[in-house]
Amino acid sequence: MRKCWHNQEVNLKELAVDVSRFLEANGFNVVLSKCESGYQLVAEDSACKLPSSIVVFIEGIFDGFAVNLELSDKKAVNFSFPVLLATMFGGGFFYLKRLRSNEAWIDFQKKFWAELNNLAASWRVGKADDAV
Repeated sequence: MRKCWHNQEVNLKELAVDVSRFLEANGFNVVLSKCESGYQLVAEDSACKLPSSIVVFIEGIFDGFAVNLELSDKKAVNFSFPVLLATMFGGGFFYLKRLRSNEAWIDFQKKFWAELNNLAASWRVGKADDAV
């Protein structure tokens, strides 16, 4: 999922560090690297609740910045497996585990975007305070 913030000036490095801190506070092992359009963070879930590792791209756009959040293995979320077949052959355990990891991914996305919205709001407040 990609989200853009327009008409906001932000230091991409500081944003990447803030996002890295948020991920680490939520139990992820994070690798931060600079790429040509901004920053990339790869976060591995140490508790293994998510279906795969998370990749966050932070890039500057002409009038603001954009953040892209996705799983490294996009097939991990989309699965089509007949429920009846899964329970018939003892695969219900794995099916349930996959459903729970997808639920954890949805919950994480909500927390992540809420945190970024809070960060963006604090930058606006900080910028308004600087102007006074």
